[in-house]
Amino acid sequence: MLHNFYVDRFVRFFDYVQIDGWVMADREVQQIVLLSPHLQAGKMEHGLPSPDLGGAAENARFSGRYLVGKEFDPIKTCLCVYERDSPPVEINHEEMLKKMEAVRKPKAIDDRFCEMVRSPEYHRLVEVGARARCGIIRNDIFEGKHYTGVDVLPGENVALVADAHQLSRHFEPESIDAAFSLNTFEHLAMPLQVILEFNKILRPGGLVYIDAPQTIGLHEMPWDFFRFSDRAWESLLNSNTGFEILATQMNHPMHIIPFFYQGGIHTGYEATAGYLGSAVLARKTGNATIQLDADFSKTTFGSYPV
Repeated sequence: MLHNFYVDRFVRFFDYVQIDGWVMADREVQQIVLLSPHLQAGKMEHGLPSPDLGGAAENARFSGRYLVGKEFDPIKTCLCVYERDSPPVEINHEEMLKKMEAVRKPKAIDDRFCEMVRSPEYHRLVEVGARARCGIIRNDIFEGKHYTGVDVLPGENVALVADAHQLSRHFEPESIDAAFSLNTFEHLAMPLQVILEFNKILRPGGLVYIDAPQTIGLHEMPWDFFRFSDRAWESLLNSNTGFEILATQMNHPMHIIPFFYQGGIHTGYEATAGYLGSAVLARKTGNATIQLDADFSKTTFGSYPV
């Protein structure tokens, strides 16, 4: 009887699919097959060495690579595990994804932030980058709170048109309980200045939650400046800027591969990985001990793309 499984990777590289993972069963696993109406040539190996899983799982590893056509649909794919003297067990795409997320993903920082700000002590909230460009509006999550959506351009869900580098011109000192920003920090010319502005408007103990890309294609050009790892947040949120980090997280691992493989420095690129997003949750501990003296009108040129 199959009693545990895990999928490390389910990746499509242009014309082929790579799938890796492990299964644990009461009986000997004789064969593992990837099923899909659109798979072409390929094979699955199982019983591969896996020292990271310990002796009990040494023979449970599997790895497969299959050619696929344009019509390949991962949702219609499943794993079929054949055990000795036992009916085959099928694991559909949804089950694979749920198990992968359950093992890989810690308690999401965004859930933790939302839980914290539901407390009565967090009433005044500010979102930087609030314009609903993709039809996404988040203020309904914080029903009953005093929410202000801030963006550099007017639009749906924007209550205040302002530059994030100058927030303290629009809010009283220590008047805000929590500030957050999603998929916006990569577009800020000087993220450190925005952190310092957060410090000015947040009351002691106020929260900061930021989610920004770590590995993603360039977008909103020419206003796309930065990418953030989980370690990058330590350079922005620290005792000098008046914060302590409560948690960081990177999610959705992604492969990074060159368009044209030439060997040399490209060797092994298909095995390297980044993450779609990087997030941080922090608390204000005091006033910042540093400041920037810059003319932000000279850091960028032209208007942010509509």
